[in-house]
Amino acid sequence: MALPKRVCFLGLIVTVVYYIYILRCADGTLYTGSTSDLAARERTHNAGRGAKYTAGRRPVRVVYSEEHESRSAAQKREAQLKRWTRAQKEALMAGNRTRCEHVRIRQETPEDVAAIEAVTIAAFLDAPHTGRNEHLIVNALRAAAKMTISLVAEVDGRVVGHAAASPVTISNGARGWLGLGPVSVTPELQGRGLGSTLVREVLRLLREMQAPGCVVLGDPAYYGRFGFRQGTGLLLPGVPPEYFQAVTFGKGFPIGVVSYHEAFAG
Repeated sequence: MALPKRVCFLGLIVTVVYYIYILRCADGTLYTGSTSDLAARERTHNAGRGAKYTAGRRPVRVVYSEEHESRSAAQKREAQLKRWTRAQKEALMAGNRTRCEHVRIRQETPEDVAAIEAVTIAAFLDAPHTGRNEHLIVNALRAAAKMTISLVAEVDGRVVGHAAASPVTISNGARGWLGLGPVSVTPELQGRGLGSTLVREVLRLLREMQAPGCVVLGDPAYYGRFGFRQGTGLLLPGVPPEYFQAVTFGKGFPIGVVSYHEAFAG
């Protein structure tokens, strides 16, 4: 059965993401395209099957990308960028590299609770197939002292994003595994790399804590960039298996059924 384009489950949006991308070719020229799988598309270009233009200019690498919620939106943006001059594209890429320079990622404090709730509500407000209860999940995890990690993204002193990780149980008794989510970014800053920055920092901290691994429910093309894999032997009942992924920090994957904290059931 095909998934809806966006589905909310366990505080995460399972989304088929569409991307526009800019490649820098071996001769220094730029190529713009769109895809639903950024990593696979880059591989296709480097195999010589992506486009006539890039086939003779390999290797190529993705130097810029944007996320869009529909194929038509991505293709419209692609057409716009193809009309831009090289100087305009270089300026866009320079802005992409610097636009998160003023973002501060830090642990939450008691003073952040109201701001985290507001960001979480706003992030999921227009998402279909959601009970709009992700802020309640965060609050319940906090009240139960089950947020192993709770990070905020702050821009100019304002909380604009949040990411949590909490313990999960595995039916074979494996211990120490965590689940990523909810992950929230205020709507006006979505698609600008803040979510990726939060996810990478959560994973860095988990490695530092010597956690054995982490699971997530979400778009494989998106979470694959952080090392998450499908088909690891870990299962989450009631969801398409390709959308439930895991990353291990060096100790292999256990085999079993995963359960999240009861906060996610509310």
